[in-house]
Amino acid sequence: MWLSAQFRDDPPQRRGDFAFHLNRFRGFVQTLGPADKNLSSWWLKGWTEQQARLFPVFEPDGTPTSTALAVLAQKHRSEDKGLKIIGMWNGLLDGPAAADAALDFDSEFSGDIVELSIGDPETPPPWLTDVQARIALVSALARSYAPYYVIAGSRGYFSKEVFEDKPGVNAMLYLPRVITPQQVPEAAALVAVDDPRGRRLGTIVVSVSDEPFSANNPRHVRAANELEIRLVDEDLLPNYADFLRPQ
Repeated sequence: MWLSAQFRDDPPQRRGDFAFHLNRFRGFVQTLGPADKNLSSWWLKGWTEQQARLFPVFEPDGTPTSTALAVLAQKHRSEDKGLKIIGMWNGLLDGPAAADAALDFDSEFSGDIVELSIGDPETPPPWLTDVQARIALVSALARSYAPYYVIAGSRGYFSKEVFEDKPGVNAMLYLPRVITPQQVPEAAALVAVDDPRGRRLGTIVVSVSDEPFSANNPRHVRAANELEIRLVDEDLLPNYADFLRPQ
């Protein structure tokens, strides 16, 4: 399963604050620990497998390692005002337990991005075969990052989206707004996301709830497409251009 969210911190974080971004990511994945112990350990990516096992990202207590912070600072030493990217993986090369993540931030033009991929494109780990577990994963990401949107499902659906300039529904799409069944009757489910105090943050639009979403399944693609059209008709689906940073 693949997730992607775009967000912007307000007020903005200090540029090049790798520790801040890693701590927030750690807080997010810690909420998944009871479901998947394979998400507890992360390493910085490298050009080879040997390189990619050199630098653990977190200490046993969850704080970023001084080595990882030093490597990232050195890598981006000449890019104080440019885009920073942190690539990580959980040390498993393939299979349903393999996971990788990317944190993109400090862009001059667009919002920051967090991405997480768990398992093969069409084969999620056993704990993610349940729709409630997938909803919980999207909800945790929404609570951690307060994003403009969260897309969850399959990267393979990108080329099958209806609109190139808007987020696709995929398996699930979180938007930070209230969405009702009257507005989107085609949804397999609409799930409210609240913060820990019970305040509404937004809504998850679910396209397929009876099985894991597949970009190779025509029924799944049709369901997501119909939802995208409905969301646009109801003026609920934002444009990517809405998230550009003012110049």
